[in-house]
Amino acid sequence: MKRTTTARKAGSKVQGLAGHGIAFARGRAWAWSVAVSLIGIFFCLYVAMLLHQQSEDAALQRFNYLIERFEKRLSDRFSSFNLVVNMGMGMATLTDYITRRDWQRFVSGLNWREMSGGIGLNYVERVRRIDLDRYLTRAAALNGESLKIRSFSNKPYDELYIVRLSESMIKDQTVIGVDMGSEPTRRRVLDWAMLNGGVTLSGILPIIINKQSQPGLLMITPVYTRDSAPASYLERRENLKGWVIMPIAVGTAIEGALLDIGSELDVTFYLGANIDSDRLVYDSRRVRADPAEPRQPRDRNTYRRAHTMIFSGQSFSLEYRAHSSLTPPGAKTVPLLVMLGGSVISILLGAGLWFMVAARYRAEALARSMTSDLRSAKEVAEQASIAKTQFLAMMSHEIRTPMNGVLGMAGLLADTSLDQRQRHYVDVLQQSGEALLAIINDILDFAKAETGKLEIEHIDFDIGTEIDSVLELVVSRAHAKGIELACFIAPDVPVKLNGDPGRLRQILLNLLSNAVKFTEVGGVSLIVETADRSAGDTKLRFAVRDTGIGIPLEAQNRLFHHFSQVDASTTRRFGGTGLGLAICKQLVDLMHGTIGVDSRTGVLGGSTFWFTAWFGPLQGKAAASTVQPDQAAITAAFKGRQILIVDDNPINREIFERYVASIGATAITASEPEIVLDELRDQPPREPIALAIVDQVMPTMSGVDFVRRLRALPMLKVENVVLSSSALFIDQHEVHEGIDAQLPKPVRRSSFLACMMALIDGSRHAAARRGHGSDGPAVFADGGALRILLAEDNQVNQMLVTAILARAGARADIAGNGLEAIEAMRSRAYDVVLMDMRMPDLDGLEATRRIRELGGAPSRVPIIALTANATQDDRRRCLEAGMNDFMAKPIDANDLIQKISLHAKAKLIEGAQARRTAAEHEATPAMAPLSMEQQDALASLLSSLESATANDPAPPLPGAANTTPLPGAATTAPPRPSSTR
Repeated sequence: MKRTTTARKAGSKVQGLAGHGIAFARGRAWAWSVAVSLIGIFFCLYVAMLLHQQSEDAALQRFNYLIERFEKRLSDRFSSFNLVVNMGMGMATLTDYITRRDWQRFVSGLNWREMSGGIGLNYVERVRRIDLDRYLTRAAALNGESLKIRSFSNKPYDELYIVRLSESMIKDQTVIGVDMGSEPTRRRVLDWAMLNGGVTLSGILPIIINKQSQPGLLMITPVYTRDSAPASYLERRENLKGWVIMPIAVGTAIEGALLDIGSELDVTFYLGANIDSDRLVYDSRRVRADPAEPRQPRDRNTYRRAHTMIFSGQSFSLEYRAHSSLTPPGAKTVPLLVMLGGSVISILLGAGLWFMVAARYRAEALARSMTSDLRSAKEVAEQASIAKTQFLAMMSHEIRTPMNGVLGMAGLLADTSLDQRQRHYVDVLQQSGEALLAIINDILDFAKAETGKLEIEHIDFDIGTEIDSVLELVVSRAHAKGIELACFIAPDVPVKLNGDPGRLRQILLNLLSNAVKFTEVGGVSLIVETADRSAGDTKLRFAVRDTGIGIPLEAQNRLFHHFSQVDASTTRRFGGTGLGLAICKQLVDLMHGTIGVDSRTGVLGGSTFWFTAWFGPLQGKAAASTVQPDQAAITAAFKGRQILIVDDNPINREIFERYVASIGATAITASEPEIVLDELRDQPPREPIALAIVDQVMPTMSGVDFVRRLRALPMLKVENVVLSSSALFIDQHEVHEGIDAQLPKPVRRSSFLACMMALIDGSRHAAARRGHGSDGPAVFADGGALRILLAEDNQVNQMLVTAILARAGARADIAGNGLEAIEAMRSRAYDVVLMDMRMPDLDGLEATRRIRELGGAPSRVPIIALTANATQDDRRRCLEAGMNDFMAKPIDANDLIQKISLHAKAKLIEGAQARRTAAEHEATPAMAPLSMEQQDALASLLSSLESATANDPAPPLPGAANTTPLPGAATTAPPRPSSTR
């Protein structure tokens, strides 16, 4: 009963909240609907105004275009008129005997269709009245008929302006014999043209066309006597022969210019620079209007424009009006319809929105009142999930800490004296601990990913070094299973990048370990290529390919999920938690890349796991070049040459093919040594083989035996032979004089280029080495007295140089960078300095310059450059910096000892004694070199011991009496011990 009452109260409360929410929702819905309707109406009004404005702009643009087109046509016509009268003037100037037939041929050859408005072309001659009879006789002879004089008035003038030649475009209309000077207006125009000396356009004159008077113009040019150039008015009057006149019908000319645009444009033509109705010449509206129709009222919205044009010195004013047809139909009604239709739609949309918003607010009010408990339950579940993940991370960390102690103690125990069964137990303990530690690492990364604490660092790193370190961890497991491990880094991959090298190693180690684990026969390869570049960033693609069991297509989609593997049998056989690939996917996502797999099962099965990742440019002071320093020299030496590759493993052949292609050479690959020997014996190549890369371990023949038989082939020349093997080092007893270099697998790009460079540098000594054997090691006669400083930041190079020096009987102090080298030179005296060019903090070149500036004995110490930069430019830079000699890496041990002996003036032991001494040095355990800080601490300790024992009594000599000195007697202190190195 109580539960029912509580439920009813809760229901009433919910109904009350729902009712209040519904009322509130209705008010909000009305506000939204009115706002949307008003916004829609204003928007429609804006669109209507925009459409109207666009229509107006289009009409105005069309109106301006029509004006420009009309004025262009009219200007072209008057230019044609000008050209024709000038041509007639030229014809009349050249000869005084122009016949009527000549004039007809000239005029008929003109294109009068393009000169609408031109009525014809007349030639007027000036004749004195006293010479009239003689002129008429001459004109009759030239025209072929008698000339009858016609005058406009009876007023006698001393000079007559007679039209002798005339060709009219109007049929049966001629003005031959008309005295143009008898009419005062025309006489003034002709006199003005005579005095002006150029083409002149008259004012408006009546022109009779088809017995109707029309307004027209006369374009006149004076004709002067031949070879005269009158400059003054008097000279022009004296040398005048006549005029060439073209009558122009203004209306016809304007109508020709309005041929196809007259329906949209009205033109009014005025004489003079001002618009004056008294000087109206032509109005296209009057010409087009029907007299029977009533005159339409002027539209105030019609576009209007006025412009002045000048033709041959005469000004004309043109007034333009847009015709009603210029505005497209519907230009005024469409905006109105848009505004009305849009307003109606806005009102309907507002009404619909009212119903939608009201329904939404009602639903939200009901949802808020009913889901508060669900939200609380969700928060509790999320907190429990976070607590679980944090607990998992804490426990994994706590387990990992003692595991480090277990593995460390197991390693120390393995170094003690154990019997076979105890050593087996220790090995099992180490393997189990390492497996457990790998699982714990995966769990830690999974916990970080779940809590969002998995982060990516951004530091500068060497990608080749990182990949080499991963391969070193995997190569022993691969060789233990008898499978090949190969790596190829494309030449365009930058050497130095900015990113997270630790996470990159983690991804590569996981993929390579999986590939080795699931591969029983064949090999595993890693290929690194550049996928994309953008704004200084580089996108790399890593592909790990194996020849293992393959992955079914249905299982590939769940590979990158947590705790997921292919199937249960694989889990029991190979082990694993299923977290590795899931963590790899999360790391790749953080690197803004993608990860995937391509696989197939069966006899030719195998898998390729690939991923992409973005890396930034270097953040340090100087970015390393993306091309190896000796790449150019190697390419120059091997470009276009043939390189023979003999290896039974297809993965190794592919990797070597890529490396050979990167240096511009042509690869000849073979998997069967017997077959390739037969082919080379039967069909030897025309060109010598520059290099042969031969695998040491092949099923049917060893690499050494193959090289021996290859060298014995007649008509075949092989310049260099490189022996490659999966072993860390090739047994020297198996190598004979026909092999030039060794290349251990997996072959890195750096080791491949170093091997090629060594072949190039040693090519001039190759013939001497083959057949004569080695000259033996170089050993110092008194190496212990030499003080050598090695400035090198790479630990591998430090170990190599100190090992070479130890075999020769010498030791070296080590400086990790240029600053440490300068400090060492200030505090100690050295016989020679071995200086690397590229070091952190301060490079070798700048360190050499500062050493030379120290002054005194340190500035005169010989400095030998040790660098991988083997170009002549690098050699020049080293010598200019103050170095005494130059030695390119890879370092030849005997060359290094010879150079040290030369510059430090140290004697060497030769022959059998040198070999015996070197063997003794190698058998003696070498003391690990001390860093500069360790040497300073040791010197300080010796100094403290010396000071502490300075006043101690000397021990009694054997057989001496134990006497006590008398008080005040002088005592002799023992000699003070000298400090040793």
